[in-house]
Amino acid sequence: MEELLHHVRVDEIADYYLVNELRKVAKQRIDQLLVSETLHESADFVAGLSTFLGFRHDPTLKTRMAQLTSTKIRTCIDLPEFLELLEEPENQGFVVAILKASAQGTPKAVQRNKSCVASRILYD
Repeated sequence: MEELLHHVRVDEIADYYLVNELRKVAKQRIDQLLVSETLHESADFVAGLSTFLGFRHDPTLKTRMAQLTSTKIRTCIDLPEFLELLEEPENQGFVVAILKASAQGTPKAVQRNKSCVASRILYD
Protein backbone atom coordinates (compact mmCIF):
# COMPACT_ATOMS: atom_id res chain seq x y z
CA MET A 1 0.00 0.00 0.00
CA GLU A 2 2.87 2.37 0.75
CA GLU A 3 4.14 2.12 -2.82
CA LEU A 4 0.65 2.93 -4.14
CA LEU A 5 0.43 5.96 -1.85
CA HIS A 6 3.81 7.14 -3.10
CA HIS A 7 2.57 7.13 -6.70
CA VAL A 8 -0.69 8.82 -5.67
CA ARG A 9 1.41 11.61 -4.10
CA VAL A 10 3.48 11.89 -7.29
CA ASP A 11 0.25 12.12 -9.30
CA GLU A 12 -1.00 14.91 -7.01
CA ILE A 13 2.24 16.87 -7.38
CA ALA A 14 2.35 16.36 -11.15
CA ASP A 15 -1.25 17.53 -11.42
CA TYR A 16 -0.59 20.61 -9.28
CA TYR A 17 2.50 21.63 -11.28
CA LEU A 18 0.98 20.57 -14.64
CA VAL A 19 3.70 18.01 -15.45
CA ASN A 20 1.64 15.82 -17.75
CA GLU A 21 4.34 13.25 -18.60
CA LEU A 22 5.05 12.59 -14.93
CA ARG A 23 1.33 12.32 -14.24
CA LYS A 24 0.96 9.80 -17.06
CA VAL A 25 3.75 7.62 -15.64
CA ALA A 26 2.32 7.87 -12.11
CA LYS A 27 -1.13 6.83 -13.34
CA GLN A 28 0.35 3.84 -15.20
CA ARG A 29 2.14 2.72 -12.04
CA ILE A 30 -1.01 3.22 -9.95
CA ASP A 31 -2.97 1.08 -12.41
CA GLN A 32 -0.33 -1.67 -12.18
CA LEU A 33 -0.42 -1.61 -8.38
CA LEU A 34 -4.21 -1.64 -8.17
CA VAL A 35 -4.32 -5.01 -9.90
CA SER A 36 -1.29 -6.52 -8.15
CA GLU A 37 -1.91 -9.41 -5.80
CA THR A 38 0.49 -8.04 -3.19
CA LEU A 39 -1.71 -5.00 -2.67
CA HIS A 40 -4.74 -7.22 -2.13
CA GLU A 41 -2.87 -9.12 0.59
CA SER A 42 -1.58 -6.00 2.36
CA ALA A 43 -2.17 -6.03 6.12
CA ASP A 44 -2.14 -2.25 6.32
CA PHE A 45 -4.86 -1.72 3.73
CA VAL A 46 -7.18 0.24 6.03
CA ALA A 47 -4.41 2.57 7.24
CA GLY A 48 -3.36 3.15 3.64
CA LEU A 49 -6.96 3.75 2.63
CA SER A 50 -7.26 6.39 5.34
CA THR A 51 -4.18 8.16 3.99
CA PHE A 52 -5.45 7.82 0.41
CA LEU A 53 -8.76 9.47 1.27
CA GLY A 54 -6.87 12.49 2.60
CA PHE A 55 -5.51 13.30 -0.87
CA ARG A 56 -7.25 15.50 -3.41
CA HIS A 57 -7.19 13.17 -6.39
CA ASP A 58 -9.18 12.83 -9.55
CA PRO A 59 -12.53 11.00 -9.49
CA THR A 60 -11.25 8.17 -11.69
CA LEU A 61 -8.61 7.20 -9.15
CA LYS A 62 -11.10 7.39 -6.30
CA THR A 63 -13.46 5.11 -8.27
CA ARG A 64 -10.65 2.60 -8.84
CA MET A 65 -9.84 2.60 -5.12
CA ALA A 66 -13.53 2.12 -4.31
CA GLN A 67 -13.57 -0.90 -6.65
CA LEU A 68 -10.55 -2.35 -4.87
CA THR A 69 -12.12 -1.68 -1.47
CA SER A 70 -15.32 -3.42 -2.55
CA THR A 71 -13.31 -6.57 -3.26
CA LYS A 72 -11.87 -6.43 0.27
CA ILE A 73 -15.14 -5.59 2.04
CA ARG A 74 -15.55 -9.02 3.65
CA THR A 75 -12.10 -8.90 5.25
CA CYS A 76 -12.35 -5.27 6.36
CA ILE A 77 -15.95 -5.04 7.58
CA ASP A 78 -15.16 -6.35 11.06
CA LEU A 79 -12.27 -3.94 11.62
CA PRO A 80 -13.38 -1.03 13.85
CA GLU A 81 -10.94 1.36 12.15
CA PHE A 82 -12.48 0.55 8.75
CA LEU A 83 -15.99 1.29 10.00
CA GLU A 84 -14.80 4.50 11.70
CA LEU A 85 -13.18 5.60 8.45
CA LEU A 86 -16.37 5.03 6.48
CA GLU A 87 -18.50 6.76 9.10
CA GLU A 88 -16.61 10.06 8.71
CA PRO A 89 -18.92 12.55 6.95
CA GLU A 90 -16.28 13.57 4.40
CA ASN A 91 -16.05 9.94 3.23
CA GLN A 92 -19.74 9.43 2.45
CA GLY A 93 -19.14 9.85 -1.27
CA PHE A 94 -16.50 7.14 -1.08
CA VAL A 95 -18.95 4.82 0.71
CA VAL A 96 -21.43 5.33 -2.12
CA ALA A 97 -18.68 4.56 -4.65
CA ILE A 98 -17.87 1.32 -2.78
CA LEU A 99 -21.53 0.30 -2.85
CA LYS A 100 -21.81 1.07 -6.57
CA ALA A 101 -18.66 -0.94 -7.28
CA SER A 102 -19.99 -3.82 -5.17
CA ALA A 103 -23.31 -3.89 -7.00
CA GLN A 104 -21.94 -3.72 -10.55
CA GLY A 105 -22.14 -7.01 -12.35
CA THR A 106 -23.35 -9.08 -9.40
CA PRO A 107 -26.44 -11.30 -9.32
CA LYS A 108 -29.51 -9.97 -7.49
CA ALA A 109 -29.07 -12.34 -4.55
CA VAL A 110 -25.52 -11.11 -4.02
CA GLN A 111 -26.67 -7.49 -4.31
CA ARG A 112 -29.22 -8.09 -1.56
CA ASN A 113 -26.51 -9.62 0.63
CA LYS A 114 -24.21 -6.66 -0.01
CA SER A 115 -27.01 -4.24 0.85
CA CYS A 116 -27.01 -5.82 4.31
CA VAL A 117 -23.31 -4.97 4.55
CA ALA A 118 -24.12 -1.42 3.43
CA SER A 119 -26.77 -1.12 6.14
CA ARG A 120 -24.25 -2.21 8.72
CA ILE A 121 -21.75 0.43 7.53
CA LEU A 122 -24.29 3.24 7.37
CA TYR A 123 -26.53 2.53 10.33
CA ASP A 124 -24.56 0.70 13.03
